[in-house]
Amino acid sequence: MSNDELLEILAKANDMQAINKHIKKCFDNIHKLDLGPDPKSILVEGMISGEGERIAFIKVISTKAEIETWLNVV
Repeated sequence: MSNDELLEILAKANDMQAINKHIKKCFDNIHKLDLGPDPKSILVEGMISGEGERIAFIKVISTKAEIETWLNVV
């Protein structure tokens, strides 16, 4: 991940669509985070792999906290 991409994630911490386009560079085989039916949701319900598999989290993750905190939970 480049410095510019990391800065974009930090600058757009409330924009899940902007974060989702970089998530595959943060984690192995996580293509994007599953936000459920609402693409503007602040809740992460699971993850979607590069093969299209959806894996639900046991506990929904709120993105209201600092981005470093909830990304660490992911």
